[in-house]
Amino acid sequence: MKKERIKKGKLKIFFSYGPRMGKTMTMINRGYIDLKNEVDVIIGYIDPIYKVEDFEKINLKNGKLDFEKILERNPEIIIIDELAKDKRHEEIKILLDTGIDVYTTLNITQVESLNDLIYSLTNKKIKDIVPDKIIKENSILELVDISPMELVKNKNIDFTENTLITLRELTLRYVADKIKEDSQRKNIDFEKQNILTHLNSSQKNKKLIILKEGMHDFLIIVTTLLIIGILGNTFYHMGFSEGNIVTIFILGILISSLKIKYMFSRIICSLLSVFLFNFFFSAPRYAFDIRRLEYFIIFMVMLISSFIINTLLSKLKREKEIAEKNAIKTNILLDLNKSFQSLSSENEIINFALKKINRVANKTVIIFLLEEEKIKRIDKINFKGEILKFLNADILQEHKEKIKSWLKYKDKCIENTNVFYDKNWNYIPLVGKEKILGIIGIDIDKKNIMDIEEKQLLEAILSQITFTLERNIYLEEKQKIDLEVESEKFKATLLRAISHDLRTPLTTISGSAYSLLKNNFKEETAKLLINNIYDDSVWLIDLVENLLALSKLENKNIKLKKNIELVEDIIDEAISHANKKIKDYKLKIDIKSDLIEGDIGLLIQVIINILNNGIKYSPKGSTLEIKVFSKNNFIYFQIKDNGIGVEDKDKENIFNLFFTENRKRGDERRGLGIGLSLCKTIVNIHGGQIIVRDNKPKGSIFEFTIPAIRE
Repeated sequence: MKKERIKKGKLKIFFSYGPRMGKTMTMINRGYIDLKNEVDVIIGYIDPIYKVEDFEKINLKNGKLDFEKILERNPEIIIIDELAKDKRHEEIKILLDTGIDVYTTLNITQVESLNDLIYSLTNKKIKDIVPDKIIKENSILELVDISPMELVKNKNIDFTENTLITLRELTLRYVADKIKEDSQRKNIDFEKQNILTHLNSSQKNKKLIILKEGMHDFLIIVTTLLIIGILGNTFYHMGFSEGNIVTIFILGILISSLKIKYMFSRIICSLLSVFLFNFFFSAPRYAFDIRRLEYFIIFMVMLISSFIINTLLSKLKREKEIAEKNAIKTNILLDLNKSFQSLSSENEIINFALKKINRVANKTVIIFLLEEEKIKRIDKINFKGEILKFLNADILQEHKEKIKSWLKYKDKCIENTNVFYDKNWNYIPLVGKEKILGIIGIDIDKKNIMDIEEKQLLEAILSQITFTLERNIYLEEKQKIDLEVESEKFKATLLRAISHDLRTPLTTISGSAYSLLKNNFKEETAKLLINNIYDDSVWLIDLVENLLALSKLENKNIKLKKNIELVEDIIDEAISHANKKIKDYKLKIDIKSDLIEGDIGLLIQVIINILNNGIKYSPKGSTLEIKVFSKNNFIYFQIKDNGIGVEDKDKENIFNLFFTENRKRGDERRGLGIGLSLCKTIVNIHGGQIIVRDNKPKGSIFEFTIPAIRE
């Protein structure tokens, strides 16, 4: 059934200032996220160089979008690359009118209103352009941006770096204008909006931060001098001595030093305070004069006191900052350790590691996991913090070649060299106790250099990643070893039990057969020996059937061959294959359920084992009752006998493998403890439960459930 849409579709444009900046990959990854969130996304057109397997595609028809198929398919979102190519914007407008959202890509050079300006900048006439009306009406611009230096360094671009810088500024201005226009349309006061600015650690940005903090210090100095000047003047006219006024000045310097950021600013504040006191409050007033010895001593005391106070405060502030940083670092490492300890799967570890490294380094990161020094998986996160599923094949091949080369010659490297580089990437091996677990590739961005604390934190994260990956490998190996040990124990126990318990029936069969061959017995004696052979043969057949079923169920990934069958037919089949001595018992059958779904052969085996168990421990001529009914979406099977029952202490263990009871029986053979354990396994994998309880006045009731057929 087609989805009816009333609203017009939305156009999302992945926008940049030039080609080869990753717009298409960003668009594909965004589509993949939508697909994962169960949004109906298809591809209408994408450059053939991108191999995308997870999306449904509708191919072009004679170079144009196949509207008939698209409208018939009626997706929520369609991905169409290159908005400007072949006037594709006209086709996209039709799709938007039908209510389908569209993802597409566009460069600033392809905007119609900027065509002449672009020509003057680049000396190139752009033919494929898009009207501004398409971009500005009902569209969302998502900016895809990298630095011009990186673009020139890594790509074959026709433009110079200066031209790219100009185009980038033009793009940012165009996006800002569109945001402002959108805000005005929605009656939002754009001028009053708070804007959060992110600055990287480039030298220009550091100078900007220093200038801002310097202005902050300057305002504090001016305010401090103004306040202590006013207070000093007030105290002077109130008749206070110069010593009291000096105290006010020193107190002002002390208070201001708590707020001032830089040591240089504190020294300036101290000097200006001394000059201010000299000019306004020492005779002669309103003139600089330190000829009198007492004034000179006062000035020196003020200056030295200010310097000592500032030095002590600077030291205290540095120690406080160091303590705070250490506390923050310790908390981060503790949280990091707890977080890594909670991770169990390889995918969880890798995704968490990518995000943590990206958050600290603010760079593109690739993790190459190794197995026997061969790359087994590759994961990447870009500098924006987006984990990428689709990676450029050419770039990946370059990484692989560098890693293979390092792995080949690493033993010949200088001792303790654990990092290798090229002009664009740092590669850091994750070295475990016995082998190299993986390699972290971190993009080199000269404009975004990590400080010492960030590098130390990164080293701690890498160490934690190595430890967690190694722990995960050891746990997997331990699980394999434990599984192998359990398997060997099981085989040894089974072999020991079989070799012991096969001896009695085989000896009986062999002895009876030999006696029949060598002697001419009377009919009654011969019949008795033949019955013994038959009984022991049946016991061996039951044992073999259970062993075959047990070997089948030993595989935990077994898939049941489910069929729907009449319950009555299953009961009849089980009775026909049960112990032949069943004819010596009274059977009472009450079936109030028609159909059952499951692995019919295994369910029959459950009923056979329970019936044989009842025959084994019940006197001849007693009643065996089979009752089947439905209740609470389950089918209940109850098999009752009037035998010797099960002791309370054995009820919890009776379904365990190789558990046998010390119950008296008419023959000397004991069970291997396989039959009832097999019943429990079969019932559990069907989604049911099995229990045993007492039958009144004597005997046992074995009850198991199987989920009913869902309508």
